[in-house]
Amino acid sequence: MERIRRILVAGCISYSLCLELALAQGICQPSGSGTALGFNISPSMVVNSDAVLDSKMSDIGGTGPTAGERVFSFRRTISSILKSAGFPDDPPAQERFVQTMLDTFAPANGFALNPSAGMLMPLDGRGGENTKLNAADLLDETSPIGLVPLALFNRFDLAPTDWSHCGEHRIVYGKQNPGFPSRFLLIFEAAVDNPGTGEAGCRPVAEFWAGLSEVATDNRALTERLSAFYYDGKATSYGNTVDLSGPVVDYRNYGGDGVRGQVRGNLFMQEPWQLREWLTQPIFDPATPSPS
Repeated sequence: MERIRRILVAGCISYSLCLELALAQGICQPSGSGTALGFNISPSMVVNSDAVLDSKMSDIGGTGPTAGERVFSFRRTISSILKSAGFPDDPPAQERFVQTMLDTFAPANGFALNPSAGMLMPLDGRGGENTKLNAADLLDETSPIGLVPLALFNRFDLAPTDWSHCGEHRIVYGKQNPGFPSRFLLIFEAAVDNPGTGEAGCRPVAEFWAGLSEVATDNRALTERLSAFYYDGKATSYGNTVDLSGPVVDYRNYGGDGVRGQVRGNLFMQEPWQLREWLTQPIFDPATPSPS
């Protein structure tokens, strides 16, 4: 499968756990140079090796119904977000969650309420090909429009000066065989909580990325370490494993705690090209039990 090797991401994601549309737009700076094996950071590190991104759960010892799915599958990421927020995690719940994002494409051009500002703001609706997307197909990596992982990014350069978090650690997804102009990209930009205090607190995260050079030629070990970091909150390097504050893929790290992280989308499926951003936001339906 051909993959997008260089990605310039730009941005605006939205989930009864919902991704709430943020009425904001902006542009991310180019990620800089990076390779899957050299791990040069200038200023970012990019892992875009097919051997890693196409690895299946069974390749790292996974069993059960998800054994045949990719380690960094879109479904696994959505599942982990739901679990971290205490919500039920099953295919129907995953589809409902993703659908809250797709629902934001439906409004016609007009105005929408910005709940943070308490005011109406202009909103460009998305019709056309965007309305043909559905959650079930996006979650199914065997579907012609299923989302698959394209790259993993380390963005230490986005850590704040007070080191309240350790920069952003991203997973980029894109439609399979999208052609042009029907490309659709989602970037999960997790801002990881500092497991300690100050710059020294982020040392285990920095050492994790640096330590990947130990296993750069061992695809299974490389995949296992990255999987444990993103989904289990474990940073292994130089013979030492550190438990972080939690997994990278956690609803709090995508705006769920109100202070950091987001999910961004690049929509090329209708002119003009549009950028969107959503934030994870728990919304409790009184008709359903609250998560424990």
